Amino acid sequence: MLIVIIGLITLQGLAYMWTNKDVAPPPAPPKHTLQVSVRQVSLGELAIKNDGSPEANGRSIAVYINGQPPFTYKATATFPAMGSTVHVPLRTFVQRDGTRFDPIAKAVTEVWIGGDGYDYEGYRFNR
Repeated sequence: MLIVIIGLITLQGLAYMWTNKDVAPPPAPPKHTLQVSVRQVSLGELAIKNDGSPEANGRSIAVYINGQPPFTYKATATFPAMGSTVHVPLRTFVQRDGTRFDPIAKAVTEVWIGGDGYDYEGYRFNR
């Protein structure tokens, strides 16, 4: 009797697998991040250089500082051409509640860059 029950359960499992073999979810798309280098060029400005993302030239990107997106200061910039640099003034970074970043009172500790179809990549600044 036990063998019959085990056999039925096995057959049911095989039938289920056979009928649902094409129902698996599609694989996740590969992560795609912007190839950049980031540096703080002065007390009031970040420099973002396009080091290897020619297809992103001219696209709008989001830049977050001092925390992970979207819960921190944000600015937007137009991504530069390959090998070029865009400068983003630190006073243009604003939190959701409208609070502006004050580069005199605070230091930049991390930068996150992405958006417009690109995954966010984080960069830490050692202080």
